[in-house]
Amino acid sequence: MKNYIGLFYFSGTGNTRLIANLIQKQLKSKSIAVDVLSIEELTNKDLQINFDKYDMVGIGYPIYGFGEPRIIEKFVLMLPNVMCKKVFIFKTAADFISINNNASRYLIKKLHSKGYDVFYDRVICMGSNFLASYDDELVKQLYLSALYKVENFCEDVLSGRKRMYKSTWFLILVTRTVHWFEDKWFARMFGRSLKTSDKCNNCGKCVRNCPARNIYSKNNKIRFKWNCFLCMRCIYSCPEKAITSRGFKAFILKDGYDINRIIKNQHIKGEYITNDTKGFMKHFNSYFDDVSI
Repeated sequence: MKNYIGLFYFSGTGNTRLIANLIQKQLKSKSIAVDVLSIEELTNKDLQINFDKYDMVGIGYPIYGFGEPRIIEKFVLMLPNVMCKKVFIFKTAADFISINNNASRYLIKKLHSKGYDVFYDRVICMGSNFLASYDDELVKQLYLSALYKVENFCEDVLSGRKRMYKSTWFLILVTRTVHWFEDKWFARMFGRSLKTSDKCNNCGKCVRNCPARNIYSKNNKIRFKWNCFLCMRCIYSCPEKAITSRGFKAFILKDGYDINRIIKNQHIKGEYITNDTKGFMKHFNSYFDDVSI
């Protein structure tokens, strides 16, 4: 059994941070020492971490465009070379469809080249913060399901169970192409399209909290550069709801996204998907029914 685990995560609007904290809580209940560390803090502040002290390493992040956020690539580059250190990966996404299975392929390849042994890779569904707005009941239901998924996840990891996604060459080609397009073009265009309304009071929260360092203030006005990787944090965390987009408003959820608000609201029961659900969302029935998915 592994006694000391380093859990490294990046979270744009809270989903992955929430899962990381749930994993930590579950592992600690089994007397496992766990450090939860923000990849954003490590990369943006060039902090040094002694990876040798960890028996096992976990890496978590949200799926962006069927792949990993740009900040994850930066994190992997700063990792030291090792000899067969065990690694597990957890990702958050708005759906468990198979096209998300390739979201760790590049990361796993890079980790293997540095001597890390990736033995477990898993997607845990959470609410959507981009383009498609989920009903609060569904977001709560996904969270409640995640509680059981995390318990199963931790049992698998501690037992050393191997779990890796398989895919076809066609899906690999499609997903890497889409990811390249989103990361190299769309995300940067989206970030550059952002603007503030008259409601902006130049409080600087978006400047301080941008993980891509894409936002700055000049002449008492908030401005945006070309480095965005589409985490949506600045838009949904703005106290004045003053950030919007020129030309890409359709990708921003009208009511924003706040997972903590939904979790804390006791009036939201999390009973959206049932056996009677019709249409596209009915496929979530299998996800809720099978704790191992």
